[in-house]
Amino acid sequence: MLTLEESLLHLAPSGDLTIYEVEELHKQLIAHLGQAQSIRISLDQTDKIDSAGFQLIVSLLKTASAQQKESFLGALSPSVANFLALYSYTWETSQGGVQ
Repeated sequence: MLTLEESLLHLAPSGDLTIYEVEELHKQLIAHLGQAQSIRISLDQTDKIDSAGFQLIVSLLKTASAQQKESFLGALSPSVANFLALYSYTWETSQGGVQ
């Protein structure tokens, strides 16, 4: 779910990313964010996301930008894409993600 290799923090939640998982994940992110130079977020294995999970991702991307860290957003699962479409929110994704 969350790994730190050298200076890359990789968030790849599988299963649900909902209010029930966000608190623990937030604690882990806080513990590792200072050691990371770049952040990769992969949501292609995320089965379900709710507003708490969405807020966590947006907050992580904004924090990375404020700290001048590179951030990459990879592919989205169909359920994540549907959630974003429900709120008319779009992330541009490409093979390399978004910088």
